Amino acid sequence: MTSTGQDQVRIEPFGPRHWPGLMRLYLRWFGAHAAGRFAARWQWQFASNPYVALRRPVIAVAVLGDEVVGHHAAFPLPLRVDGSVRTFLCSCDMVAEPRHRITAIPLAQRIASQGDVLASGGSPQARRIGSLLGLRPVTLTRQHLILTRRQGGAVRRMLRRRLPGFLRSFAGPRAAAFLAPMLRPGSARRSRPLPRYAGSLQVEPLARFGAGHDALWRELSAHARFGLAKDSTYLNWRYVDAPATSLRCAQVRDRGGAARGEVVFGLRAGLDDDLEPCGQDGEIFELFLADPSDGDALRALVGHACRELDQAGVDTIATTGLLRRWHAAFEELGFHRSEEEHRETWVTVGARGPSVQAVGDPDAWLVSAGDGDQAFTWTV
Repeated sequence: MTSTGQDQVRIEPFGPRHWPGLMRLYLRWFGAHAAGRFAARWQWQFASNPYVALRRPVIAVAVLGDEVVGHHAAFPLPLRVDGSVRTFLCSCDMVAEPRHRITAIPLAQRIASQGDVLASGGSPQARRIGSLLGLRPVTLTRQHLILTRRQGGAVRRMLRRRLPGFLRSFAGPRAAAFLAPMLRPGSARRSRPLPRYAGSLQVEPLARFGAGHDALWRELSAHARFGLAKDSTYLNWRYVDAPATSLRCAQVRDRGGAARGEVVFGLRAGLDDDLEPCGQDGEIFELFLADPSDGDALRALVGHACRELDQAGVDTIATTGLLRRWHAAFEELGFHRSEEEHRETWVTVGARGPSVQAVGDPDAWLVSAGDGDQAFTWTV
């Protein structure tokens, strides 16, 4: 236990007695939806995680009296570094009350001092703390590709923003669908048709990932020096066994029955200014191809994911990152490039790590929308 000297705030390892205060803190700053997701994923993220046998999670809280005023945690993930896999700690859920925001530094120090740390996204304040603690910034312009289908959620958010509180309940899905043609939000794009696939490949559900995926992953991972090690162990934990109920996996096979390609997709909650669910969007989290130039498999899998997500009534379908060479194919299917999705990843790899220049090269990384902790929070 350490003290920050600010009103006797103490930095302590998380224990069961901190849970009620931590939930109150999360509810105040992230809203009821995110707090519910936080509670649902706690056991899965920190206890059922298959990598805790290799590295223990770090969970710290800042406490004033009996109240939790800050929190920062990190959970283990497998990161590929130049062909070898090392277990990194991934920073997540950093929050501090404004009066005690100085506690963010000792909370972050608990994480950064462990070595082999990975973090992503975050506010400008969080990036400054990462820089202060010596984490190497990797500016990843993770290209965000979007297919617009509807504007109901965007219209609902606009109505909730403009209507007085006692009228916001009228900004429901039916009202938004009726008003969307007349109140098209300025940031919204016109609806695009679903991708059409005229080939012969059959897309089938994939219950769990196994040896077939591992063979496919070995081929695909050779195209990048850095990125999460997405073998079957990781994917089954991350998607199949995750608490989010909307996640779906599908595959296409070659004539011999081997995996030719796989896709993972699901739903994300759209949020209003009060961080309450308001519409939903689709996300293609992962795409794997045995042959990265296999356009037929790409069109079959992306088309299948888009049709399934569209049946759920999503406003948009998006994907982030993946192999840069696939972006043109997504655009041919109706996706457009968005300049709104710029993420920064910080990584510290200690004395054994590659050079700063190598780590800082965005083309050396293979990333996707499912990486980092933000996808854990908003996936439904």
